[in-house]
Amino acid sequence: MKILLVDDHQIFRASLIRLLRSIYKGLNSYEEAKDGKEALEKLGKSKFDLVILDVSMPVMDGYEASRILRQDYPSLPIIILTQFDDYYLISHFVRIGINSFLTKDANITELKCAIDSALKNEKFLSDKIERILRVRVSFEDSHQVELAPQEKVLIQLLQQGKTSKDIAQHMGLTIKTVRTYRERLLDKTKTKNVAELISFGFRTGHLFYSNNLEEQ
Repeated sequence: MKILLVDDHQIFRASLIRLLRSIYKGLNSYEEAKDGKEALEKLGKSKFDLVILDVSMPVMDGYEASRILRQDYPSLPIIILTQFDDYYLISHFVRIGINSFLTKDANITELKCAIDSALKNEKFLSDKIERILRVRVSFEDSHQVELAPQEKVLIQLLQQGKTSKDIAQHMGLTIKTVRTYRERLLDKTKTKNVAELISFGFRTGHLFYSNNLEEQ
């Protein structure tokens, strides 16, 4: 079994690899990528049995990467492993045909079930994810929130994991101004933190093409 693990956090990748090697004694072949772009480059050079993919990453996020993967490698098993558990995000990945969607608080049994199912080209959703999919939350109010071009860019950069300093450099603002914009955006969208703001972005479509940061 050869796995490609795609996540922008090096410590998390290392921890997950150690866990997988303790579960699968025969796992001696794996590669890592810090974003979707690097993952696609590695897939162009080598064959993998499974891709474990994060959602929020710089350069190319999991949304864009999974779309390309499903187009170019339709039979390649994909497991989404992320911190987000928003209904609309989950349902999007389910619709495009990923094998499993797990949050990073999943237990070892769920992770093993997801991998075993994916390797058999089957699908697996944990009880938590199935419950979320059964409870559809209305988001009509979200569509009534109009975002300015700079606000759209800001939410996209936050989703990519950019720091306030990075965002300030990208947008030509001071770090203090970026933090002020972020607080105003949280208030405007009625979200409590960046994770909820990112979920808002997926619900309303502002993050579906998060690598296109041109002002609209």
